[in-house]
Amino acid sequence: MNKAFARRAAIAWILLSFATTARAQQSEPTKLYHGNGVVTAIEGADSLTINHQPIEGLMPAMEMTFKVNPPSLTKNVHPGDKIRFSVEGKTYVIRELKVTGHTQ
Repeated sequence: MNKAFARRAAIAWILLSFATTARAQQSEPTKLYHGNGVVTAIEGADSLTINHQPIEGLMPAMEMTFKVNPPSLTKNVHPGDKIRFSVEGKTYVIRELKVTGHTQ
């Protein structure tokens, strides 16, 4: 086997590996991460600003605005509410939300 052929074969294998990995990542289900925090602001019908604790595997503690889908999850949520939520790892969209208490 000559060197040029071996080099082309290696490049083809690398490209095929990248394509297979990319396709597998696109078809993987989106992972949900679970967090706890306090709602500090309501931004329209579909966004909440939350001062949250660290979300294991996703991000450190911080205050951040999240989109909420479906927007109906925000229906009975008010600033100062303590919440437990699930956020989609790829999009940072809240998919589940439960009010667990109120701050004083």
